[in-house]
Amino acid sequence: LTFKEAHKTSINKPLVKEPNPLPNDILKLRLHADNMTNACETAIKINENGTEFFDSEGDFSYLKSRNPLTPSLTPVTADNRRVRIKTIPVKTNLLLPLTATFGVSGDYIIDFYGINTIFKYKQIVLEDVDAGIKMPVVSGKSYRFTQEDASEERKFILHFSNPKQTGGSLDIENMAHVFSTNEDRKSV
Repeated sequence: LTFKEAHKTSINKPLVKEPNPLPNDILKLRLHADNMTNACETAIKINENGTEFFDSEGDFSYLKSRNPLTPSLTPVTADNRRVRIKTIPVKTNLLLPLTATFGVSGDYIIDFYGINTIFKYKQIVLEDVDAGIKMPVVSGKSYRFTQEDASEERKFILHFSNPKQTGGSLDIENMAHVFSTNEDRKSV
């Protein structure tokens, strides 16, 4: 018996698929705990046509998880609606309230993704209203906090701003420093 080779195939794809990078001007936040598999993700899109109120074309309503232990972190619109995805406008300064709810008390983490793709705002700061803490939002960095009462909502505010230039240079103290694993440190 003789077997002839009919076709040869070759695949040059990597074994692990690389994650798609976020498009420009989208900030993604993820609320989770180290010891829980449940997490909540929310996205904030920045668009010239965005609005602070609920917009059925650019915003997506919040639906509570079926699992009561899953935490949630949701932007709140100017007309007091919780959303999963929020499209905000470009302004000199914008405050976006966030509300977090919890199934159990414990230590939680908010991760930030996509900050190095934000070009319409120069500075983004997260304020933990309940703890009185403000921190610059940096891609790949996290904010950790303890929620002692699971029945209480926790309030946050995202401060988006474009600091004005003074004397031909930017105000260095009010700048956000952007870090990326593929690039050197940049100030924006």
